Amino acid sequence: YESIKGLGFVNADGSRVWFGSGRNMPMKILIYKTLMADLAAKGIRPSEVNIVNPHAPYYCESSVGCG
Repeated sequence: YESIKGLGFVNADGSRVWFGSGRNMPMKILIYKTLMADLAAKGIRPSEVNIVNPHAPYYCESSVGCG
């Protein structure tokens, strides 16, 4: 847990994943799984995935400059 990004975890591949508050968790998990599958298909390994706002999820490929 982080005060700004909320609930999160470190994925098995080392990427940090943020979900924010516990609200809308089923939708956020679905978005996370879909996004990760899409990124994997493109060969992209994010360093951070942020789904705090499920209407505007984003990822970073490097920890530098990631919000």
